[in-house]
Amino acid sequence: MSRGWVESTTRALVLSVIDSNDDQLSRVLTAGDVVLPVAGRRARRNTKRSRKRLQALTLVELRTRARPNDEFADVLDADVIESFALIKADLRRLALASTVAEVTLRLVTEHGQEPGVFQLVGRALEHLAQPDTHITADLVALFELRMLTRAGVMPELDALAVSPSAREVLADWQAGRWRQLAESDVMPTRRALELLIVDAAGRGLKSTAFLDQIFGLQQDA
Repeated sequence: MSRGWVESTTRALVLSVIDSNDDQLSRVLTAGDVVLPVAGRRARRNTKRSRKRLQALTLVELRTRARPNDEFADVLDADVIESFALIKADLRRLALASTVAEVTLRLVTEHGQEPGVFQLVGRALEHLAQPDTHITADLVALFELRMLTRAGVMPELDALAVSPSAREVLADWQAGRWRQLAESDVMPTRRALELLIVDAAGRGLKSTAFLDQIFGLQQDA
């Protein structure tokens, strides 16, 4: 190995993937709770069986190499541990999982570490991948609440512009008790939580437009 390169192997959740010329640029969440930018150099030139190619919303065993201060670690190879096939086959599950990934990338900066977030995101994707999971739009609000809390930017519930009934549900969620929001509370609650994400990250969520379309929801004017 060239001097200065450091190799590492970790389990990672692939949160985003984009193509850039011949390369594939991805953001992964490592088992060490770090959002790591990685690059599959010339991965697009290779066949679909290339071990450098990653697919979004996949759990992999990832081997990389990087030098100090590199923006992207180079992907050496990746073995798929869990493809979450059911998520990708169901638009409602895919819409929720895509927002889960984007919320994570908004609240954890590149190369930043947020203890416990790998387990939180992994459990969210595993739940969405279960055939018997009742798929509802408020599942993403539950995840947003937990991510905001973990990131330390969740205010007291009384400060949220939501109805008293929604506030009661959020209090139950914080206490580890699941129940659904009333249909009329879903959009106002999500909007309130997503405004907190915008305040913390400095930009909004692109994936929520797809989510709203798939679930037939409409943002208030």
